[in-house]
Amino acid sequence: MDYIKFTFKTSECNGWPMVRVLIDGDLYEDHHFTSEHEEITLPIELLDGDHKISIELYGKLSRHTLIDHEGKIVKDQVVELLDIYVNDIKLPEWFTYLGNYEFNNIVYPQAKMWGCNGVWSWVFTTPLVTWVLDKKVENEERYNPPTKSELIKWKEVIDKYKEVEEFLENLDD
Repeated sequence: MDYIKFTFKTSECNGWPMVRVLIDGDLYEDHHFTSEHEEITLPIELLDGDHKISIELYGKLSRHTLIDHEGKIVKDQVVELLDIYVNDIKLPEWFTYLGNYEFNNIVYPQAKMWGCNGVWSWVFTTPLVTWVLDKKVENEERYNPPTKSELIKWKEVIDKYKEVEEFLENLDD
């Protein structure tokens, strides 16, 4: 079984923030933060395919944000996503930017700090480790284009194996 762990930094202001963690719309955890640094670990036992983790910041009220006489925020209740781990292996930081935060019907891509009631969504695919490796290759190729894509190279290898398999099957004829 695979695990995804999210680490957070939070701030308290007249109470600690609360989040609900859902996978494909199913509630996995209702978490009430009680300290500045916390983590949430989710077991991933899902059918192969695309999935979505949603982390909903909820229950924040106007009393959870203190504003001075000039209208500037003095203290606020916020949640910041620090890192994502798969099976206790820290993913590169750019994986945290694959999520989108939405509140008041506005989508904020790559937002890692959440200060309003809203939902951060992160799409992934199972098998999880395969997806992480594919994303890593895809990211490397985007910024360091090879002469031939790793995915194309693997497809060519698979095609050659199929040719050999077909040849061996035809030997019996």
